[in-house]
Amino acid sequence: MSQSPSLKHKIVVTRNLGPDVMPILEGRTEIDLVVWPEDRACDREWLLRNATGAAALVIMVSDKIDAEVLDAAGPGLRAVSTMSVGYEHVDVQELAKRSIALGYTPDVLTEAVADVCIMLALMAGRNAKQTSALVNEGNWPQFSWAPFLFCGPQLSAPSPSRQRTAGFIGFGRIAKATLARLVPFGFTRCVYGANPHSTRQGSNDDSDKELADRLGLTSVRRVDLDTVASESDVVFVLAPGGPSTYHVVNEEFLRKMKKMGVLVNASRGTLVDSDALAKVLKEGGIWAAGLDVVEGEPNIPADHPLVREPRCVILPHIGSATNETWVDMASLAANNALAAALGEPMPCALRCLPQPATSQVTDGTEVSRDRTIFGIGSIFAFRKPLKYQSGLLNSARERRLRISDCTGSQQPSHTNGPVHRVEGFMYTGGK
Repeated sequence: MSQSPSLKHKIVVTRNLGPDVMPILEGRTEIDLVVWPEDRACDREWLLRNATGAAALVIMVSDKIDAEVLDAAGPGLRAVSTMSVGYEHVDVQELAKRSIALGYTPDVLTEAVADVCIMLALMAGRNAKQTSALVNEGNWPQFSWAPFLFCGPQLSAPSPSRQRTAGFIGFGRIAKATLARLVPFGFTRCVYGANPHSTRQGSNDDSDKELADRLGLTSVRRVDLDTVASESDVVFVLAPGGPSTYHVVNEEFLRKMKKMGVLVNASRGTLVDSDALAKVLKEGGIWAAGLDVVEGEPNIPADHPLVREPRCVILPHIGSATNETWVDMASLAANNALAAALGEPMPCALRCLPQPATSQVTDGTEVSRDRTIFGIGSIFAFRKPLKYQSGLLNSARERRLRISDCTGSQQPSHTNGPVHRVEGFMYTGGK
């Protein structure tokens, strides 16, 4: 429900979002807008002082949101809106205790990150780090040409008889967008594995066949991670971060990759054991690696083992860094905060709920005029507007989640639309 127009709702923004986005928040009579004035990361002390009385915070990944910040904001805080997909910098348990929503910006960066995945595969395989350094440091005139100098594995298939296999750890939207970009390079097969600690088992053969047919691939298969390592010419790491995927790419995995294999990580640095990767690269266990993320970033010094590896290309986490994508992300972050401040449904948010004691439906969160997500044994219930009517179920299908209709005693008495059980979630309304 919207608040009285006579009331001012305070929104604190920790970084100026630029001329394309700030007008979303500026000049609104019902909003008291407070913006960090400098072109650098927001000072924590400034945030603590100015958060007081805020209805919403718009934050960056450099801003740590914990109990101290939430206490400073006070009980009127309705949402924290981060201009990012990840939210490791936000204490979601503290938000859950206080029934504060968490706005985030998924989906809008899919295409940009997929572009970077292909770029990293090309740069790593074709020795871009070594060869560009040769030119940039003025050493090209001193180099003598030699057969096979700076040669590396070709990403594209040199002939129809040569097969190329793409491997994925994590197989969501970004992975599928990356796979689609690999088809013109002659990739004909795809193998993918999920989080090794996932409770989901087996493959969705119909969905995999449909994807293979649509892209013109020989096969798309869900396999174990050992098979991903051993069969792939390039392994793309695109799974979520967190304890369950910590160092999922370890020395054992790397030793099972092809000698001419390339590893690409554009998800989270914690998924790859940096020391193991540096060791295997140095010993020639795999050909090269292309990383947009590194564990411990941004504190990666020049003497870091991976920085020193000539066949390890490292980018400073720029996967989503296109003008178009960042304007979309900033706009979504601003609109999330604005909606929360005005008491309206947020365009894209996680509604943080306390962990239920049992697997029964314990709460309902209104997400639009005709649909609700009920948390079942999970911290999060997803909150989306009408234009995302089918998004969650489509995402659930893409992620191979089990979906079943809830009828009879399973259906909450206060719902009047179709209800689906999606492993840890209940979904009512929409299609």
